[in-house]
Amino acid sequence: MQKLIIMSLLFAKVIFAQSQTLEKFSGWNISYQIPAGWRMQQTLGRTHMLSAGAPNQLIFVAPGMYTNVNEVQNDVTLFLQAQNTAGSLTEQPASIKFGAYNGVAATLLLQNQQMGMFKGKVIALFSPHGTGVIIMAAAPNAQFAQIVNLAEQLAASVKAQAPQFNRQAVAALAGRWVYYGGRNSSSLANSGSSSSSYQETVVFDGRGNFRWNSSSHVSVDSRVTEGGYSTGASNFGENNDQGTYAVIGNSLIVKGSQGQRVYDFEWRNGALIAGGRMYVRE
Repeated sequence: MQKLIIMSLLFAKVIFAQSQTLEKFSGWNISYQIPAGWRMQQTLGRTHMLSAGAPNQLIFVAPGMYTNVNEVQNDVTLFLQAQNTAGSLTEQPASIKFGAYNGVAATLLLQNQQMGMFKGKVIALFSPHGTGVIIMAAAPNAQFAQIVNLAEQLAASVKAQAPQFNRQAVAALAGRWVYYGGRNSSSLANSGSSSSSYQETVVFDGRGNFRWNSSSHVSVDSRVTEGGYSTGASNFGENNDQGTYAVIGNSLIVKGSQGQRVYDFEWRNGALIAGGRMYVRE
């Protein structure tokens, strides 16, 4: 009896250990297995950052609405910009397949202030539900082959079911939202000044459609007191877009003529925080 109890406890520990390696993206209904020896180090919005303890080896995993390579490239570019990392392709994206999921893969040359020059491997898988997952492994050249192998193991463990669209959040976004940014500056000796302003306006209809407009203005006034002359210049810019939007988990997915974007968002004291900007309802 005692032997049976010990075996049952050991079996329970094994099951528990296995369950600890399974990670899921809420709302997206996408799961994957963390490689042995690795752990969840941090969440960056909807992105999971995995680490094995070495600061120069990381794996990032993120869900999204992906059906083609352009949508993948858009999201990878936005992520690298948010991490202050420059990246360039060292090869053209190639078609791949892991389990039941088709996808694309590519190798990048990356550079940032923390890790210097290193390499990255991007694996993107597409599910039959219009969703997908991006896996990006980053490491110095000496450890690159090893981390690519781990990223491929992770890709082989991905499971995706139909996502849960948050229709209540879609309705709650209804209205006109505005973001404004501006700056004024002046130089020494009364030699000039400049000002800039930028405004975005987004109108959500509460049923999945949006309209977006941005306008910018830059003004420069240069003066030289002894020379007795003054120059000034102004520049105006404007952009417009419209399309559809949806919400899955804490992600806002917008799709317009300028392509698809996925933003992590939150409500804060009545304001909408999305893409690192604060929008207020008018």
